[in-house]
Amino acid sequence: MSAVPRLRLNLRRRRAGRLSAPALLLAGALLAGTTILPRDSATAQPRGGAAVPPRVAFQCPTPSRPIRFDQLLPRVAARLREGRPLTIVTMGSSSTAGAGASSIQTTYPARLGIELLQRYPGRVIKVINSGTNGEEVDAMLKRFQREVFAYEPDLVIWQIGTNGLLRNVEAQRFEAGVRSGIARIRSADTDVMLMDLQFVPRVEEAPGKQAMLAHIEALAREHGIALFPRHAVMRAWAQALGDDYAQMVSPDRLHLNDFSYHCLAAALANAIAAAVGPPGPTAQTPATAAATSETR
Repeated sequence: MSAVPRLRLNLRRRRAGRLSAPALLLAGALLAGTTILPRDSATAQPRGGAAVPPRVAFQCPTPSRPIRFDQLLPRVAARLREGRPLTIVTMGSSSTAGAGASSIQTTYPARLGIELLQRYPGRVIKVINSGTNGEEVDAMLKRFQREVFAYEPDLVIWQIGTNGLLRNVEAQRFEAGVRSGIARIRSADTDVMLMDLQFVPRVEEAPGKQAMLAHIEALAREHGIALFPRHAVMRAWAQALGDDYAQMVSPDRLHLNDFSYHCLAAALANAIAAAVGPPGPTAQTPATAAATSETR
C-alpha cells in the first residue's frame, strides 16, 4: 500500500482515566512467572479505552527501515553484554502510564521487560513505569528525583511532546524543559532515549504536529542521544495494515491499546538489541522471575 490511510476512524471517544503512582516490573528469566504488581491495585488499572483485539490474526508489522541506536546506549550495552542487572525507567504521560491498555501487564513498559528477556535470557531486567496521565514536561521534571533517580536507572526512556502539542505549549518552554531533563539524566551517568508522538487521529489533526516532531528530533541530535521514532514506526504500521490499523488505536482516538502497546515494545526491544548485540558469554543462568511493588 503506497499511501498512508487517513485516520478518520469511527471510534467512540472516551476520557482517559488516571493512573496511580508508577508500577514496577522486575523481570527474571522465566516468562511464565513474570507478573506486575501496581502500587495500588485498586486504582492502578489503565482505563483510557478498552483494548481492541484484532479481528484478524497478524503479527506486528516490520519497520520499513531499521531503527539505529548505535553507540548511543553505552551503559545498556555494557550491562547486557556482561550479564549484569539492567534497570530501565520509562518516564512520560498517559501513553507510558498505559491509558487504553486493559491492564498494567499490557502496557508498553511491562511488555518491554518481557521482550528484552526473550532477547537476553537469564538476565535480570527491571522496568519501572513512571508515566502519569496528562502531564507535560514541566510536571515530569518535578518527579525526576523520586520517580527516576531514586531507582538508579541505567536507561531512561522519556516519552514527550503529545500533551505539549495538544495544549499548544510554547516551543521555547518545551525545549528548555527537555534540555534541563536531558542534562539531569546524563549527569547521573545514565543513558537517555527520547520517544516522540504517537500516530493517531487526534495527533494527526493537531496543526503543530510536524513542528513538534522536528523539535524532538533536533533535541536528540543536539545532545547526541537516542530517539525512538514512535510516530514513524506507527505510521508504517498504518501503511502496512490499511483499514485494520483502526484496531491498534484506542476508542478515544489518542491512545494505544493492548495490541499496539505490544508491538511498540517489540519494536523498541528490537532496536535496543540491534544496538547492543547478542548476549555475551557471561550470561547468567535462568532464575525465577520476581515482581515487586513499591509504595511511597
